[in-house]
Amino acid sequence: MEKISTNQTLLSASILARGFVDDPMWKFILPRSQNRLEILAAMFEVFVDDGIKRVKCC
Repeated sequence: MEKISTNQTLLSASILARGFVDDPMWKFILPRSQNRLEILAAMFEVFVDDGIKRVKCC
């Protein structure tokens, strides 16, 4: 298994953020945020990066 690049990590985080930007929970947590998408992308970037570090190769 290959590790993904920084660009791929950012892309993955961006895709996740777009998937959750209209989620009712995130609208409740960030109700008036004009930057909800950017906030979620930054948060998911941390999770994607941590997940990649935890993956162990065969």
